[in-house]
Amino acid sequence: MNHSNQIKGVIVENTFTSIGAMVDRLMPLVANFKWLVQRIFYPSIERVGKITAPLCIIRGLKDEIVPAEHSK
Repeated sequence: MNHSNQIKGVIVENTFTSIGAMVDRLMPLVANFKWLVQRIFYPSIERVGKITAPLCIIRGLKDEIVPAEHSK
């Protein structure tokens, strides 16, 4: 087995939990209708638990777009 291709670690910067959660946050008037048009989801919150490599999440507490609680 060639171990050189294994992921040694993951660094994520100012990530969000999902595109849907960001729509809810940034465009609350659209939130109820997002299911009609949303085609990209990026369900980060569902995928992060499957990462087995060391994980480093970097976030900005004063980020104006991605809320800090999305990185918790």
